[in-house]
Amino acid sequence: MEVGLKNNIILYCWAVFFIFIPRFTIADLIWKQNGATYNLTHMGILKGIQLPLSPDINNGASSTFGGTANNGVIPENRLLFINYQQYAVYDKLNDDKGTHVKPRFSASVYGNIFRILYASPFTFADNQARILPEISIPFVTSRVDVHGDVFEKTGIGDIKAGISVFWNKMFSFKQVHFDGLIGADFSFPTGKYKKGHLNIGHNIYDALLFFETISVIDFPGKNALFFKNHFQYNYYDKNNDFINPVTHNKNSEYKFGHNFQYNYMIVYKFNDALGTGLAGFYNQQLSDDKMDGNKIKNSKEKSIGIGPIITYAKHIRCSLRTLFVLDSENSPEGNVSTLIFNFMF
Repeated sequence: MEVGLKNNIILYCWAVFFIFIPRFTIADLIWKQNGATYNLTHMGILKGIQLPLSPDINNGASSTFGGTANNGVIPENRLLFINYQQYAVYDKLNDDKGTHVKPRFSASVYGNIFRILYASPFTFADNQARILPEISIPFVTSRVDVHGDVFEKTGIGDIKAGISVFWNKMFSFKQVHFDGLIGADFSFPTGKYKKGHLNIGHNIYDALLFFETISVIDFPGKNALFFKNHFQYNYYDKNNDFINPVTHNKNSEYKFGHNFQYNYMIVYKFNDALGTGLAGFYNQQLSDDKMDGNKIKNSKEKSIGIGPIITYAKHIRCSLRTLFVLDSENSPEGNVSTLIFNFMF
């Protein structure tokens, strides 16, 4: 009886295996046009090499002005000035399966970003919510080494402008209070761009919608726990000045897929001045890129970053963090360090 039952289980397992047999396929970059199918990976075309390299002030930085810069207090008719010094070093380029590709690859990106926010007099919700227009101007230096071919670019990047609403103490319960930030940023193609070359500009318009919550738990004395969640969604316009690497059409178009990103930061403040903790992000492209209107299958990007952060807010408000970029797909791996200074005028 036991032998029969054992044999039945074995037969059942084999049947399930053959019915639901795993397909160990290689997920290459596939592009189709006019009935023809092209495997871009086998052609030596790797996503991430020729795309613009520019600093990202959300990956390892912060779009929050109110909570991080001024502890929730934003006087009206004041200018908030934030300077980001960001340096990224990448030594690996991963394919669509997260596997390190063989071509020798290294890249470094330095960004000096100036961001200005105006604390307008326009408020609502009993003056707890304030409208905040802002603009950011990046100055970028990028260097890429692919198979010994070195490319360098320096200049102004894509300028961003937007508007947000900061809600101070949106919710409070005893020693815990929550701040909120919601808004939109728009990117303009001001960065240097030349088709077929390394670029620091994307040559596109894009819209970024974001929502952020800032939770603060006050402890006896001057200690506090600071927790930030940041959610953002990117929508990209078409680049109509692109060289198709397959057809060599110099008037092709390229469109990035929609993108979602989650940023977080946990900081324990020892006193009014010093705090330390953990920061990170999860980035996931939601849809494939398109080239000349047709999807590039398996072109979605993914990356995860995590690392330490230290904050100081005695005579000058600043923070320093280093994120280690891991588990990437269709994007490079390395580390991103960001030094942030906050000023008010």
